[in-house]
This record gives sequence, C-alpha cells and structure tokens, in this order.
Amino acid sequence: MIKTILFDLDGTLLNTIDDLADAANWVCAQNGWPTFSVETYKHFVGNGIPKLVERFSPESARTPEQLAATLAAFSARYDAHKEDKDKGGYPYVFHPFYLATQMDDEDSTCAALLHDVVEDHGSRYSFAYLEQAGFPEAVIHALHLLTHTTGVPYMDYVKELAKDPIARKVKLTDLKHNLDARRLNAARPRKYDLYLQAIRYLEEIEQKPDVK
Repeated sequence: MIKTILFDLDGTLLNTIDDLADAANWVCAQNGWPTFSVETYKHFVGNGIPKLVERFSPESARTPEQLAATLAAFSARYDAHKEDKDKGGYPYVFHPFYLATQMDDEDSTCAALLHDVVEDHGSRYSFAYLEQAGFPEAVIHALHLLTHTTGVPYMDYVKELAKDPIARKVKLTDLKHNLDARRLNAARPRKYDLYLQAIRYLEEIEQKPDVK
C-alpha cells in the first residue's frame, strides 16, 4: 500500500527558471561577464544555488572568496524580501537586484543587495549577523549609514550617509529607482519632494572634485 507520495513542484506548479536566469544574468552583467539564455540555465540548475553560481561565473571569478561573497549577498537579500511587494505590487526583491546592477565594485554590490535588510527585517538580520556571515567592514559600515533610524530627520540621515562613498552611491541609485514611475504604476511617492531634495544634495556632493 502506498502511504506517501512526494511531489517536486519546482518547475511544475512553480516555474522558477526565468527568475533564476534573470537574477544570474543581473550578477553577470554587473561584473561584465557573459550572460546566458533561459535555455542554457536549464542545463545549469539541478545541483543547488551554489553550483548554479559557480556555473554561470567565468573561471577567472571562481575563487572561494568571490563565490562566497556573491552567494551570501544574493541569499540574504532574496530570503529577506522574497515575500515582500513594492508599491507597484511587484516582488520587492527586484529593487535591490536592480540597484546591484548599477554598482561597479563588489563592496557596493553587496551593500546594494542588503541596503534594507536590517531596517526592514532587523528581528531576523542584525549587523552582528552580517558581520558573522563574513561581509567586509566597508560593507557593514555603509549598511549602518543606509539604515534609517526612527526619529532621525530624513535629510539629517542623508547628510550623514553622504560622507561614505559606498552608502552615497547606493542611496542615490535607490532614490532614483524609488521615483521611477514605471516601477510604481505611475503613482507619486508620498515623500516625492523629500526624495528629490535628497537626490539634489547627493548629486552635488558627487560633483565636487575632491570627493572620492
């Protein structure tokens, strides 16, 4: 007598290959690596996410340190926001993935992927947790600055994070994406004017010749 039947629903009721391919190609594009078709990714999957990361990474980028950093940031970001929705009704995780594609170095990419983790899910992900996970000090410092503490005036928060190049770069990209009407179904954010003020301030800082 059959007492138990197991169903593997991944790829059946849940067709996740497109999401996996999109996420992987975002990472590839960010690092200047070749991207692949969905059909190719069908041959990459099947042995877990770490193996997938290894397979889409070029051989020159398969050091244990680099693979671990990319995997850790991706996993923490996805797990924290996989059930969240943005104001347009889309999975929130697309937002940090987009920010990551706009970065030009590994530390900024990690900070972009994790920029809201502690602020939105502090009960599950603390700075101590991220430190123990092995993220660099520069990333942890930027995340401290990017986390808006309740009660701190918004522009005071922006002016403080503007002192750090990683936090400043991530926040500027974050604000511009938050004002993208395509992402919000043409809705105007409640803090629209404040966001514009913050963008102008950060862009002025970026344009100063002595800013690094």
